[in-house]
Amino acid sequence: MRTDGEEPRTRFFTVDDESGRTEELASLLETFANGLDIARRVTALTDAISRAGLTAVRAESIGAHVWPERDLRLSRWWAPGTWPRNFLRAYERRILDYYVVTAERPRQRDSRTARQRPTAGLGRVA
Repeated sequence: MRTDGEEPRTRFFTVDDESGRTEELASLLETFANGLDIARRVTALTDAISRAGLTAVRAESIGAHVWPERDLRLSRWWAPGTWPRNFLRAYERRILDYYVVTAERPRQRDSRTARQRPTAGLGRVA
């Protein structure tokens, strides 16, 4: 986590958990078909981060800035309809998207207040 308490991550995730999403991705993308990639919805990550105690958890879609450019680069080596080019198709079909997920470390209480907290059987901690 950065010193300012924020932890950004970027990754692709499914946009929802509608029935059949895993199969759709497997039919488009070899890495989902062979188990290298696993369909996870973005809210599974944001919910887990929140449960871990981080705050201000956000997921922002940046797919419009990622997938077309990525597909353009891949077009130099891969033909349309091949699995590497199908990431853009999955994005256009609203199955997969690319996100920036951020969270913040909870603000710590004043250290003087924390030190005065009573501890069971020990009185006050100095």
